[in-house]
Amino acid sequence: MGAVCARCSDIKKTTDAPRGLRPDDLEDEAAELGLSSEDERSSVAASSEDGAADEEKFKEGVSVILKDTGKNLKRGKTMAMKEAINVARKVGLKQSHISEAEALLTEHKEKQRREDCEKKVQSWFLSSASEDLAQCERLLQEAQNAKVNEKVLARLQGHFEHLRITRPLEEDELEQARAYVRQSCREFVNAAINPPGRPVLMLDLDAGRKIPGFLSLNAPLQRVILKAEPDTSDAQGDMLDDDVPGKEAPLRTLRALPAKADKQVAASKGFTDIQRDEGDNCLALRDRK
Repeated sequence: MGAVCARCSDIKKTTDAPRGLRPDDLEDEAAELGLSSEDERSSVAASSEDGAADEEKFKEGVSVILKDTGKNLKRGKTMAMKEAINVARKVGLKQSHISEAEALLTEHKEKQRREDCEKKVQSWFLSSASEDLAQCERLLQEAQNAKVNEKVLARLQGHFEHLRITRPLEEDELEQARAYVRQSCREFVNAAINPPGRPVLMLDLDAGRKIPGFLSLNAPLQRVILKAEPDTSDAQGDMLDDDVPGKEAPLRTLRALPAKADKQVAASKGFTDIQRDEGDNCLALRDRK
């Protein structure tokens, strides 16, 4: 409890020294001990040089650790890389080395985020939640931000479009659809009953020729007439006369369906030769029998 520490004792002794002590007296004391002021100064200078050398050696060590940590950067090593960068800043390592390490860390984080998101997408497709449009939209946004693989993103984007198109319509959308169908029917009938008829493009299923023509309805709307344009020529410039398809049939005996849904049409050479988007817009007229 009442003991005086060594440093405090030293201070007391110094205070009790004669007040008239001069620098020359210190020189004399140093001489008695076999020391000189030059020796003291040389010792201080040598100590400074050793300290500078130790500091540079420490910086080199930090630089090596920073590079090694960057090379071996993998999942679970992110925190070690952050600590290495912080130490590098504190010891004053070159900014170029620090920037390079920060770039490696950022790249590693982005890769880790991308891989995690791709796994999430894969698991999501295997769950019942994959039929939820809202969840699909959120996951699509997350995948775009994470810059996932193009194939993964394309699959997710395609699924989103499918869910969006096939979702149940809202009441206002149903009314819009009904209005569109009514208007389209009016326009179709109006064009079909007025000469020369509604312009159409017929497809020769055997030769693959596209033949401009007209579809018309007789005045009582009982019969459908399909004819090619007069003086029609094919892609090679040859005139198409008697061999051009022309049909007429009672309207009540016909049914219309997408061409690609008709097995006979879909398997024909003429249909398989056309572009996919053209095939999606083709209509087949079949006898109800």
